Amino acid sequence: MRLQTDYRKTALDAALATAAAPTYFKRHRTVDDIGLTDGGTWANNPTAIAVVEAITLLGWHPSDLRILSLGCLDEVYTLPESPGFAGLGLKVLNLYADGQSHGALGMAKLLTGHPYDGDRIYRVSPSVPSGFFSLDDSTKIGRLKGLGMSEARKAKPHLTPIFFSQPADAFVPVHQLKEDAA
Repeated sequence: MRLQTDYRKTALDAALATAAAPTYFKRHRTVDDIGLTDGGTWANNPTAIAVVEAITLLGWHPSDLRILSLGCLDEVYTLPESPGFAGLGLKVLNLYADGQSHGALGMAKLLTGHPYDGDRIYRVSPSVPSGFFSLDDSTKIGRLKGLGMSEARKAKPHLTPIFFSQPADAFVPVHQLKEDAA
């Protein structure tokens, strides 16, 4: 049965794994010597995975799902007209990551029956100029904070009645540790 081992792992392992972006940091090794990297290495946008797991593992009905997906900015860039990897340079990484992100969002919408202008999936990921922000540049954190606050102000009126008007249901884990079950 699924979901019977990972829930026993520590929050520290999860945090160190999610910080292990392999282009900057080595993978995290657990006490079991399992090497973990950030989930973005295979699911830059995990929205579709969340929908699949909610429907298949948790048994939630697709029409009951309401998803708030927070992105890490959408870079606006242009691709060269000529084919081939040589002209793309490092933009090839952006192309693959953006393709996965847009594909995941599209799949999640299909799985939930979300119409084109629907009310089931809400994505917040503002567009910014290509190369303006980078993972290894902390000098623009103030600008990122301001951008986040601005996006939150714009989205709040629409999102409040859906996500923030009443307390969330209590979290009930799929499996419980034996000492928690008593």
